[in-house]
Amino acid sequence: MRQLLQVYGMVVVISVCASAPQTARREGELHVLTVGTLVRRELAANEVHVYGMPLRAGEHLTAIVEQRGTNVTVSVSAPNGSTVLTVDNSEDEDDGPEVVSFEAKTAGGYRIEIRADVEADARGGYEIRVLEKLAQAEYTARQSAVQQWLRRAAIPLNTVVAGHGFSDLQPLKRLVREARIVSLGEATHGTREFFQLKHRILEFLVSEMGFTVFAIEASMPEAFDINQYILTGEGDPEKALAGLYFWTWNTAEVLEMVRWMRRYNADPNHTAKVKFYGFDMQSATRAVRLTLKYLSRVDPGVASAAAAPVATLENPFIARD
Repeated sequence: MRQLLQVYGMVVVISVCASAPQTARREGELHVLTVGTLVRRELAANEVHVYGMPLRAGEHLTAIVEQRGTNVTVSVSAPNGSTVLTVDNSEDEDDGPEVVSFEAKTAGGYRIEIRADVEADARGGYEIRVLEKLAQAEYTARQSAVQQWLRRAAIPLNTVVAGHGFSDLQPLKRLVREARIVSLGEATHGTREFFQLKHRILEFLVSEMGFTVFAIEASMPEAFDINQYILTGEGDPEKALAGLYFWTWNTAEVLEMVRWMRRYNADPNHTAKVKFYGFDMQSATRAVRLTLKYLSRVDPGVASAAAAPVATLENPFIARD
């Protein structure tokens, strides 16, 4: 039997030819960036570093700011001082990329400011590199090529809602082939259509390709209640879903998918039952209780010895000696 794995994250890898790191000029001096040159600097709390980039009208610039131990916000200003864009995609994270991409509407010197959070670690820093600067014709040609590829490669769907047949999903068989794990991501949490489509693809993979496990980023012990309901019908699916303590999955769309899994398993013609598992550890409280309960049954002595050391994990909000 094959498994279906839900993974919400998305990974983007940008590869460029590396050049020797360049040390930026002294503090307060505007540094003019060049394509491909890496600049590496430290950035103190609430400090601002300023860079310049001359652009012609219509040119498109793509740069990447790699955060190194401090969260930064990147802003770009046009020659007239107006704000072109502000980027802080990684929210409160202190590592990872901030991608800056824009088209110059007018010719002149564009200003790029990198600002650290007011509570940033003084030892943190960043790296900035301009990946490419494309003329308007080059950028337009690339956009056209991407659009053409999407038209060739995209699989048009009749609907994102489950229960509407599988005729439009048949091309997925060619993509999945013999894979045992299929990852289903989402660009944003809580968007209705994303999980409706997950439900529909799950229905297809279970019904048409023999997948039997749906695994999601949720606490493993709490997810047992959902699996119990799906396999036996016992319990309340709404309470079980709320018991995951994770708002992103506590939605009407996920609940409808869980109920569909139960209806599928209740059909005696479906001998291979589908299961629901969590593979994360959002909360340790129930995990500790289940572990101690198991140990009490198989080895009471070990259970007694382990109770005190793991008590803080069970409830970290109680002061202990």
